[in-house]
Amino acid sequence: MSNQKRFALLKQHDFGTPAFDEAAQDAVGGIFVDTAEINFTYNDATPSISATLIDNSIANARLANMVEARIKGRAVGAGTGAPQDLTGAEAGLIIVASGGGYPPQLGYAGM
Repeated sequence: MSNQKRFALLKQHDFGTPAFDEAAQDAVGGIFVDTAEINFTYNDATPSISATLIDNSIANARLANMVEARIKGRAVGAGTGAPQDLTGAEAGLIIVASGGGYPPQLGYAGM
């Protein structure tokens, strides 16, 4: 049903009646449009509208800005949690913790 038809139904019903409430909920539920990144779901029984991010849909440009010379990760010892902007030294510790040793160009030889 188009939004135009839904709004026409609203005009036919008295405010506060179950028929009006249902027509209003359907009209509002029909306004939300899915995008390439967000999926909207209207549940008529509740009534409720939910929005979920579509897996693998967020481009790097939509991530928070970062200071230069950083990479996204979780620092050694930080445990599970949100990604962090790691420095070269913090990234190097991840390499060491995984058994890889420090690359010589980072100046950590012998650690």
